[in-house]
Amino acid sequence: MQMDDRYFQLFQLVHAPFILITGLGIYILMLNARYTHVIGRVREIFEKEKKGEILKKNHGMELALVVQRAQILKWSMGLLVLSTVFSSILVFLSIANAIVGIDVFFLTAVLLPTISVLIMGSMILLFCDILKSFKATLIHIGHDNCR
Repeated sequence: MQMDDRYFQLFQLVHAPFILITGLGIYILMLNARYTHVIGRVREIFEKEKKGEILKKNHGMELALVVQRAQILKWSMGLLVLSTVFSSILVFLSIANAIVGIDVFFLTAVLLPTISVLIMGSMILLFCDILKSFKATLIHIGHDNCR
């Protein structure tokens, strides 16, 4: 009976980090979709410019904003991947603590805030991307004087 309690405690211990990692995976998929769209848009604008098909006066501003979006999304995704790596380390440490009894309190106390800061940083960058996306859309439809 004591072994069953130990497995239940282990399950409780690693359950939350696994859910966190799953949520981060979904967030990474969303960022990847946005990044893929931005890269496609950069290529589209560049090809039209190369062929001389772009007639708008502000296409350079739009291209610059889309490139900035790609850079922002790249860093957002990097922070998120790093937080996922740290979350995986946290799961491993939790399992090691439960099985072997290694004291990981200090590492956990360092990893949890670090993971939180990385996720918040990624979300702030995502918000910056959304703002840039809106501005690029305004330029594309001819409302570039809106802020």
